[in-house]
Amino acid sequence: MHWQKQSPAEHIARTMEVIYSNGMTTLSGGNISVMTHDDQLWITPAGVDKGKVTADDMVCLNKEGTVKGKHRPSSELPFHQKIYSQRKDIKAVIHAHPPGLMAFSLAHELPDPEIIPSFGLSIGKIGYAAYALPGSQRLSVRIAEPFAAGCQAVLLENHGVVTAGATLWEAFHRLEALELLAAILIQAKRIGQIKKAAGRPLLAEYAEKKETIEIETPASARAAKELKEEMVRFIMRGLNRRLLFSSLSVLSVRVNSTDFLITPADGGLVNITTHDLVLLSKGRSETGKRPHPFDRLHHTIYRQHAAIGTIIQSPAPHITAFAVSDQRFDSRLIPESYVVLRETLRVSLNDLRQNLQDLSSLLSAQRPALLLENEGVLITGANLLQAFDRLEVADFSARAMIDALTAGKINPIPQNEIREIEKKFLT
Repeated sequence: MHWQKQSPAEHIARTMEVIYSNGMTTLSGGNISVMTHDDQLWITPAGVDKGKVTADDMVCLNKEGTVKGKHRPSSELPFHQKIYSQRKDIKAVIHAHPPGLMAFSLAHELPDPEIIPSFGLSIGKIGYAAYALPGSQRLSVRIAEPFAAGCQAVLLENHGVVTAGATLWEAFHRLEALELLAAILIQAKRIGQIKKAAGRPLLAEYAEKKETIEIETPASARAAKELKEEMVRFIMRGLNRRLLFSSLSVLSVRVNSTDFLITPADGGLVNITTHDLVLLSKGRSETGKRPHPFDRLHHTIYRQHAAIGTIIQSPAPHITAFAVSDQRFDSRLIPESYVVLRETLRVSLNDLRQNLQDLSSLLSAQRPALLLENEGVLITGANLLQAFDRLEVADFSARAMIDALTAGKINPIPQNEIREIEKKFLT
């Protein structure tokens, strides 16, 4: 991906742009650093608008302590330095104040990744740091201790979160997954009892069992060029609307009866290009590319359903609240939802993990979407436009239901009116 060619300063500026535009920090809040192979520490500056910060604003400190740059380094520099001194495998650190995690921070609670086990694959071990004055050595010690014990993310009491990684995008993906987890759990608690997942995440099993059979670029690659461009456009739209997530969503599009395009194994949708998308032909992937581990599921669905042209899997926050709670999502409550989504069945991937054909068989023209317990939603469509519309409608409808359940009692559309909807729109 093209970000690998960026300088540390450019990489930090791009990451801060994404964090700020996604509402995960404020104009004055948060800081990012990177440690290079030659022990140079690059960090965001103090007192600069995080919504407009550029590579030229970044500050560099070498191992002798010399500071280069036109600004002062972030006031939180001490805890960044302390983390790097404790963990040589960590090369990037992010501190931010996303609202969902701030809520858990204020409540002095940790979000439980076991609720959505696939998130745990991105997040890793979570720690906790008791409150201390921002910028102080005492705070540095309290944050560094759980990282030294093997944590990959640390929630700060009344102060936000710190995530780390071997790369800056790994640290970002942890931040994104942890904030999305917090947001989903908050929404789920508003509507019912949260249910823990049973068994291992299916994604982990698929990744472990993956046998990549590569081929030279298929003949259909040239025909897929426009589809790739369309996929990237919709991915960017989904990210901007918080319906798709860089390391947690997967999208595929049929090219012909045997071939389809899919997002890559390493996620990174926030920086995806047409070159990163993987073309699979008869179940075999292009040489040098690794498809998302759910490619076998998508392959099964495309083989069984000739009318399906696009598949999207995503933990969109409001619809996923229904996937982790005991509250039922009912598409019949809103005319548009029922017309667009029809019946939405809730299924357990655990129950279907041994037979993808059984899971695929649950899909039909009358059931284009499945709510996957403790995972998210699987949406299908004849094309990208239809599938994306269904994803939007599903999450918007779920949000309306959550708000309604909070405001009072939901009043369903009378059954005779449902029959009128079916007569006008669904026959």
